[in-house]
Amino acid sequence: MMKTQLTYFFKDIFTKSTIQNTKQKYPIKLNNLKYKNLIGNKHNNKLLYNFRFLFASSLLTLSLNVSSSDTQAFNKDAYLDLSKPYTYNWNNTQSYTKKDNQANKLLKQVGTTIGSTVHSAIGSTNSDNANQFGNKITTGIKGQLKNQAISNVESRINQKANEYANSFGKGKTEISIRKITSKNPDYSLRTIQPLTPLNDDSTELTFVQAQLNSGENFGERKSTLNLGVGYRQLLEQGQSIAGINLFTDYESKSKHKRGSVGLEYQRANFNLNVNKYFPLSDKKMIGDDTEDPLAGYDVKFSGQVPYLPWAKVKATRYIWDGVAQPNVKGTIFGIEVQLSDSVRMEFGSEDNNTVERKTYARFTTALPLSDHESMTSFSISKKAFQNSDIVNLGDLEFVERSNKIRVEKLLNGVTVVLGEYNAPTKGASCTLYNSAGVALGTSLTGDNGQVDLKGIALIPRGLVSVACKGGTYTDEATGKLIDLGQMVIRAATIYSGTGPLMMLSSPLSEVAYQLADTNSGDRTVIAKAIMRQNIAVAAAFGVTGIDITTTTPTDINTNKATNDDAGKFGMALAAVSQMGENSADSSPAETITALVADMADGNIDGRVVGKQTVDMTTAMNNFSNGEGANNITDGKGAGNVIGVTNSVAFITLGEATTNTYTVVLNTQPTGNVTITPNSNDTGAATVSAAMTFTSANWSTPQTVTVTGVNDADATDETVTISHTITGAGYAGVTSANVIASVTDDEIFFNNLVYSTVTSPDTGKVWLDRNLGATQVATSKTDSAAYGHYYQWGRNDDGHESSSSAAVATIASSITNAGNLFITSDIDWTNADTSGALRTVAWADGGANDICPAGFSVPTEAELTADTIGATTTNITNIDTVFSSFLKIPTAGYRNRANNGSFHSAGSLVLLWSRGTNGVKAHNLNISSGTATSSYIDHAYGFSVRCIKN
Repeated sequence: MMKTQLTYFFKDIFTKSTIQNTKQKYPIKLNNLKYKNLIGNKHNNKLLYNFRFLFASSLLTLSLNVSSSDTQAFNKDAYLDLSKPYTYNWNNTQSYTKKDNQANKLLKQVGTTIGSTVHSAIGSTNSDNANQFGNKITTGIKGQLKNQAISNVESRINQKANEYANSFGKGKTEISIRKITSKNPDYSLRTIQPLTPLNDDSTELTFVQAQLNSGENFGERKSTLNLGVGYRQLLEQGQSIAGINLFTDYESKSKHKRGSVGLEYQRANFNLNVNKYFPLSDKKMIGDDTEDPLAGYDVKFSGQVPYLPWAKVKATRYIWDGVAQPNVKGTIFGIEVQLSDSVRMEFGSEDNNTVERKTYARFTTALPLSDHESMTSFSISKKAFQNSDIVNLGDLEFVERSNKIRVEKLLNGVTVVLGEYNAPTKGASCTLYNSAGVALGTSLTGDNGQVDLKGIALIPRGLVSVACKGGTYTDEATGKLIDLGQMVIRAATIYSGTGPLMMLSSPLSEVAYQLADTNSGDRTVIAKAIMRQNIAVAAAFGVTGIDITTTTPTDINTNKATNDDAGKFGMALAAVSQMGENSADSSPAETITALVADMADGNIDGRVVGKQTVDMTTAMNNFSNGEGANNITDGKGAGNVIGVTNSVAFITLGEATTNTYTVVLNTQPTGNVTITPNSNDTGAATVSAAMTFTSANWSTPQTVTVTGVNDADATDETVTISHTITGAGYAGVTSANVIASVTDDEIFFNNLVYSTVTSPDTGKVWLDRNLGATQVATSKTDSAAYGHYYQWGRNDDGHESSSSAAVATIASSITNAGNLFITSDIDWTNADTSGALRTVAWADGGANDICPAGFSVPTEAELTADTIGATTTNITNIDTVFSSFLKIPTAGYRNRANNGSFHSAGSLVLLWSRGTNGVKAHNLNISSGTATSSYIDHAYGFSVRCIKN
């Protein structure tokens, strides 16, 4: 029974292994294997001796299958996933689910061939069966002998290589060369060499460790070089070793570089290693992928299982910092069993947040084996730990670390097309920028005015812009070649974060960009306004509904404009060129400046700016009367034709607010005409009901009401309102769309989403909760609404958290005070005794600004006016202050002494203003019976509510 179980155990589990070579072992002789008592009795000793061939065959099979199968684990060169089913059908050699190595395939095939052929031979007298039986046996034996020969050669090469390498120096070297008959043999070389004298009396050691090995990383064969230097010291009277090490890693194919710093602690019965990794190279383009080397750390522990000297518990915790994807966090836990002096078996599991949990088992065999190799005695020791006092620097243990460079691999999935169009502009240098203003890539436009930007792995959701500088184009109005020199033309839009991106800059997009940029390049401001301005500019130039940042205009110089988006956009750009010609502009920049000034009221009026006449009708007439085949308009307008006129092309509104526009018929109908507004996103904005026009009221505008929906996100949204028209004489008539921009009142700040509330007394806008609170207070004792506790005038450096520790060391700066709550009788800093600097620092944009952009800590007057000075709600105690529009909870305070202890939560409201009387800071103090304005020492931790400037 035991023989059967062991046979299936080795057959079904150990299909992969790791073979390492060390200088301490002797040439392997399988027929000389000896076994010690397994559990202490002669019967089992004899039984194991009978199975020596089984163990030897298993080791031979394992020696032919050496590969790196899991690059995301730590040194898991031999890996078997036990979390998946494993089956084998002896009647069908193709039904197993695990891919076998060469040796296992051979043994299974030979076994199957022999079994099935003998069965056939016994059951039949057909001579062909006998011949087939003989041929298969001959072929199988030849293959087996070939593999055995290769294995012997590999073992011999590894043995000689290790003997030769370890004949030099005083260190330790391990060499392994495998798969010598393949096109790409696997290899591994690692060495550790002392740099300082090393003997039995040494208490310090400086060493160098190097490793070069092949293997796979994300499915690709890559060679990695690791080079490090370390220092170890014998401590605790020789009972432990502590050390530090520095490593650099280099991956040959990708040219990734990485550094690390590590700490290690060794005792006779356990080891602990902590390693911090940091990339030294940027992302690399490799084929269709982009790879980013990742920073991270790992903590590795291994130690003897108490009372089981032949077993170790091994655990690893690792975290890799994602770049475009979430951080990778995982744990590996395993048990290692010493089967003999040279053979170890490990089994365990790995669990991380990016893949399913995996179990594994692996054999590790150190070759060559000793002539006197013996099995471990699996007995229970009387002592919890053996040899607990023995450590030796001379053991030269290799540093435990992750030697493969962990990368984040992404498909180059973002197709980016940039372009510039006055007319198609050649040779313009176009640069793409993300929402933070970071350049993502630059390239030159071709003859068609466009360029495909390569190598963009990821573009975050939000504002994106393109700036195109220089280039040449043929002016549509004059036919002259224009060199733009250093002139820059920009375009911007809001990117969804997925899919291809096209960004085309033109004079129209530059006008929209300048109109959106109302705060000197503040990209947050641009992001809020750019979509509205793109739409407004398109409407002003007669191309309503056309996206001026993605539509490729018709080249009027070489093609006839047709009645489509490209043709209309091309004609609008031609009109801009004609405006410049009419005004004798020296460059397109002059024309754009005039257009920006003229668009201040949202329309192109024909207003004269300096010498420039900015007039669409004149420009179009002049252009249409010129030479060429582009006479698609006479500039006289549509006249009184059947149609519908909207009062505006664009409206703005906030969530839970409304705005209106009107529609009217152009001509008197013969019967009733119905116009039905339709919102393309009713989750963002809804519209009022259908309107009916009669032959009597057809010329009276009717109102469409648009209502913003107060949704759960914090994103501004754009809604397109179309109009369905039915009725006598108006069948098939279309109407221009109206674009509604719905502004969200929610504010993202420090990983929280705030809304705003408006004072019924002063009209001031406040955040709807205390800074740091996760929700608006539902009661005066709602702890989730308490928020942070700030020391007066101090930055949000971490001290404000209710979980921050306390320290008694006074800060010497108001801007760099660390992240601990500073306890003091008076103040947390000695750098600003009057408080004047911190009054300024707590304002919007100040050095210690803790509020969202556009908000500040309130002044004394602002805080008083909307609390104890309010008239709508007479605030006299903690009940009335909660019932006010601010809904302030009783958060209490953090003490300036007693190690920063917390007091009065549930019974007291204390709010800072940024006011000071020179020594103490102003605050609002509201209890169960009083509500007062007072002054107190700066070191207390109070709540803060921000007000909009």
